[in-house]
Amino acid sequence: MKTFDFDYTKKEGSTSRRKAIALHASDGWVDAVDLTKLTESEQEEAMSIQLEYERKMKPFMEKAFRRFHKEGIQIIHEETKKE
Repeated sequence: MKTFDFDYTKKEGSTSRRKAIALHASDGWVDAVDLTKLTESEQEEAMSIQLEYERKMKPFMEKAFRRFHKEGIQIIHEETKKE
């Protein structure tokens, strides 16, 4: 799990201190869970869930992780699974 503390400056110029769990980063963006928006209890729960997820996914990541160039993808079918 990758967490980081940083100062974030919005377009209008205001700056705030943030702490986040990084989920993905590319093309000028960082997708993250902003821990500063959660209570301390929620932060602990979110970090615990992320660690458990990473632990469970590790064997699959070691075997099948790939990074695909976006320009090489032609969507044939896309589906979003929900609980």
